[in-house]
This record gives sequence, structure tokens and C-alpha cells, in this order.
Amino acid sequence: MFQDRSWTGVLDIGGDPIGARVLARFAPQIQGEEFDLLYVLNANRPETRNVDRALAYMQGIEAECRQKVTGIVNNTHLCGETTAAEILKGADLAGQLSRQTGLPVVCHAVERRLVPQVENTLIEPILPMDLYMKKPWEITTCEEEHLLWPEP
Repeated sequence: MFQDRSWTGVLDIGGDPIGARVLARFAPQIQGEEFDLLYVLNANRPETRNVDRALAYMQGIEAECRQKVTGIVNNTHLCGETTAAEILKGADLAGQLSRQTGLPVVCHAVERRLVPQVENTLIEPILPMDLYMKKPWEITTCEEEHLLWPEP
């Protein structure tokens, strides 16, 4: 993507300042390029559980990757235990962060089964998500045969 401009893609650089260092390596190539750096926020993480912590974490990412965040994505979840209340809690935190920084809330990532419970409450777009990752104890014997890295 940095050398062949015909490509468009999404880079998941990791959810912390250390992961953002990877993007810093490409700072010279992307300086002046048109792109969005989205801050993906999970209000259930200890590092981002309130607006002050979320802002400090975002600023740490910006400092490490030498880029500025352009928008916020609410991705609040508890894996398979997520409820509509959790999504709305994250939406509230994303809204607080948006008001404090002036950055837009781009969307809310919501597990598809929960969309009907929150769609009339959330103002910003919803990105419906289907979960495919399973915990090791949730994998059936049949599924084990198709793992990329089977257990020895």
C-alpha cells in the first residue's frame, strides 16, 4: 500500500502505543498521504475505562506512531458476554472523548445479534460484526481438523 498506490487497505497496528511503533517506521512514506488513523476504543479495557485514561492512551498512540488520530470507533465489548448496555456504555465514553478532542465518532462496531437492541439509540453509523474467533475450549473436534496450526 505504501509503494503501490492502487491498493487500498486497513492496517491493524495493535491496540496500544507499543503496537503503534510499527506505523512510525512508515512515517516518511505516509507523510502527506491521505489516510485515516482511527482510535478503536473499548470502554471495558482498564487502560481506557474513562475519558481521561482513553485520552492519555490515544495520545500515547499518536506520539509513538507520529500521526494524529482522525476519528474514534466504539468497539466496546466483552467478547461473547457483550450486552446492549455495554455497547451504550462505550458509545457514551466515545461521545465524551469526541467532545473533548473534537474528533468524530466514526461508527460503533456491534455484534450483529445486538444491532436491533441499539440501532434506535445510537446516532452514528453501526458496523455490524460477526464473531468467528473461538476460545480453545469452544472448538469442536471437527473444527480442529481445519486449524491452520494444529496442536502437536
